[in-house]
Amino acid sequence: MLHDTVPLASIGINALARALMLQNDPWVLSRFPHQEVTADVMSARARQGASKSRLVDLCRTSMRTVALSAAQEASLEALRNPLSTCVVSGQQIGLFGGPLYTVLKIRSAVTLAQELQEQHQLPVVPIFWLEDNDHDAIEAGSATLISADGMLTPTSIVDQPTRVPVSARTFTADEIATVTNGLQVLSGQYADETRTTLASIYTEGRRWNDAFLDILQPFLAEWGVLVVRASDVIDSGMHMPIVDRDIHHPGVVRSLVDIASDELRTHGYHAQATANEYSFFVHRNGERHRIESLPPLDATFSPGVLARPIVQDAILPTVASVLGAAEIAYHAQLHEVYHWFGVTMPDIVLRHSATIIDAKTERLLQKVGRDASFYMRPWQEVERDIVASMDDGLIPDASSTATHLAALLDPYRQAATSIDATLAGSVESTEAAIRKSMDALQGKMRSALKRVHAETMDRHRAIAVMVWPNDGPQERVIALATWMARLGSEKLRSIVEEVCALERTTHSIIG
Repeated sequence: MLHDTVPLASIGINALARALMLQNDPWVLSRFPHQEVTADVMSARARQGASKSRLVDLCRTSMRTVALSAAQEASLEALRNPLSTCVVSGQQIGLFGGPLYTVLKIRSAVTLAQELQEQHQLPVVPIFWLEDNDHDAIEAGSATLISADGMLTPTSIVDQPTRVPVSARTFTADEIATVTNGLQVLSGQYADETRTTLASIYTEGRRWNDAFLDILQPFLAEWGVLVVRASDVIDSGMHMPIVDRDIHHPGVVRSLVDIASDELRTHGYHAQATANEYSFFVHRNGERHRIESLPPLDATFSPGVLARPIVQDAILPTVASVLGAAEIAYHAQLHEVYHWFGVTMPDIVLRHSATIIDAKTERLLQKVGRDASFYMRPWQEVERDIVASMDDGLIPDASSTATHLAALLDPYRQAATSIDATLAGSVESTEAAIRKSMDALQGKMRSALKRVHAETMDRHRAIAVMVWPNDGPQERVIALATWMARLGSEKLRSIVEEVCALERTTHSIIG
């Protein structure tokens, strides 16, 4: 199945994640106190967080809508062990199972948990943090599938912003109609089976988070992954010590994050997230709002993006968190925040990464004589290089044209200076006009080349849509349902397992 691997740096992960995972930048490493999960780290973390019995109850509550597998029951029993720790991955709700990276992240955590358990001979449990406190229903209710003819087909069931947490949302009749219509584009050997399965999951009145968990459960069940719903954490009140410290010390977290952000910029990195006066949202009348003034402690609170990992690692005995590159970037802002809350930051590990190439795309790659990695960049750059290869010297080189033009106009510049210095501007404007005309002429010639080679350009474009859709990594764009329809859940699970058995410093291309 493995077609090729490319260096992770070649797919454009942010500089900070690259410095941490690939370059071992000493200053960046200092932002993450644990780069190795030792026996001492595991022993210390096993004694932290909520009681094991309470965590087992929390997981059972969060998984109340699915039938637990034998592997999941074994994980619950392992979690009950006083010496147990966990490896955590997490993701917010996504329509049609969310993008491919959701299961890559989960399996990355499973693989790491297995490695640590084997290394230390201690129970290490993989946990998936289902983030359903967020109120971005537009993002949670949107997905992109690929049709049989290779077209990207977006589906969105919400078109207006809302402040209602997605955990409180249930599917309306109109939303189900949109979902049903969207699923019609699925193609592949398992398309009918996938449509039937998803139709039984997406029903009117069903909660969004329940549906998301149902889609992921075949993977979670096989791998023995436990689930913690963020909304159940809020209902349990386990997060309240963190809330109490935050709201009684307004601005402290923001100050710490601002200092860390300034340091990041000083060292040439970006600041991923911005902190507010309070790190939590307060829930009023079923909606989630930023805190403007000290609310009553009996209100309902849920964490913002920077407080979420603090809550997670205050409750769970986390020894490692498996994250995407953007998540790693904002964790780099949290070193001092973890310390201030008295919570241990876990080892930060980058998830595995992959692109799946279907048979049609593989045939097209053979016809055009290119590797998939050639297309892992914006289409404008790909198209430019393809047209340049078609040119074969027919279109004059722009740099040589500019040189000739400058030489042609030099006598006019000299004459203008001698006659009347104000004429120099006329020469410059003439040169600019000629350059503009030459650029336009070159553009027309490139367009003509594309028309002459239209069939070839269509092939290249079809490859690019599959490999780098919407000018971004495939794993972040195309929904899981596409691969369920084309490969079947069992084959897809096998592919993900193969990818996550490889080094995290490479990006896998699966044929």
